[in-house]
Amino acid sequence: MMKRQLEQQQQQHKHQQQKQQQQQHGQQQHKPKQQQQQQTSAATAAATAAQPSSSSSSAATATAAATAASPSAAASPSAAATASPSAAATASPPAATAAATAATAAAAAAAAAAATAAAAASPLPTR
Repeated sequence: MMKRQLEQQQQQHKHQQQKQQQQQHGQQQHKPKQQQQQQTSAATAAATAAQPSSSSSSAATATAAATAASPSAAASPSAAATASPSAAATASPPAATAAATAATAAAAAAAAAAATAAAAASPLPTR
């Protein structure tokens, strides 16, 4: 059951990541710095809200979100997606659901932040 839930989370994450990157692609040309700040705060918020009950999973989510928030780490979104749900799986079911949701949000925010960073590094011509 947990494996199935994890697969569903990863698929949802992929879909969310694609959606987020498409939005980023359209928005970043105007104000990349402001966008990146928003994404970082979103990742932080998701990590903070992750789990009041289980500190170990919370820490894992926070670490993943913090790592992913740094613009230099391109591999972070996938790391955040894989690390957090598995850590959440060891906690109690409601906490696991909360952590998985937060992890998905954090991973999506991280992906968006990474996309912004990449776009800022190599600006696209405005259309």
